[in-house]
Order: sequence, then C-alpha cells, then structure tokens
Amino acid sequence: MLDWDCLISPNWLTEYIHRVAIPILKSYGLTVLWMKYCLSKSKGFHLYIKITPAVNDLLLLKLQLYLGDDRERFSINRARLRAGVNWNRLFEEPDRQLRTIYENPTYRLGLASLDRA
Repeated sequence: MLDWDCLISPNWLTEYIHRVAIPILKSYGLTVLWMKYCLSKSKGFHLYIKITPAVNDLLLLKLQLYLGDDRERFSINRARLRAGVNWNRLFEEPDRQLRTIYENPTYRLGLASLDRA
C-alpha cells in the first residue's frame, strides 16, 4: 500500500502505472495483478497493489519507497520493521470503496496460478 499526500490527474496516474510502477516491480521479477485506490480521509489517496510472488518485509518496504510512498510514513515503517512490530499498516474507514485503476489482462482471465500472493 502506498500513501500519497497529493492528488494527480487520471492521465498522470495511468502514466505512473505503466512507466513507473509496473517496470519497477517487473525489474524485481514481480507481476502486478491489480492496482486499486481510494481517496484518503485527510488529503491525497492510498494506492493498493497486488503482486505475485509474495515478497519479504524488507523488499516490500524498499519497493514502497521506490514507488513513491510518503517519506515520513516510510521512516516510521522502517523503525517498526527494525523493532519487529507490525509495520505495514494503514487503517481505512470501513465505508471506503477501492476503485480498480489497473488489472492485469491475464489476471482478469481468472488464471489461479497468478493469484497466490
């Protein structure tokens, strides 16, 4: 999950997905199954990315930084990870609806082999 404290146009978000997020994750041997987002309660938005295969906590933290997660949140999560506590947490309001903004065509076909993450 990424926390962005700004809003960007749908065109910019689409370009980010295809020129930044997917290539970065692909460079680590990961496949993006889907991306969803919702507006945050205070400002900006939260971006959720389902990947396969699963990754360890250290790589996940690194990827969140590379993909543009809020820098203050990154620092807090790094300290939590070092302390061995539940570090990757962000609580959404119960009524928040996630909107799909990207779906891998292979995932859409229902290939269960991609849905192990």
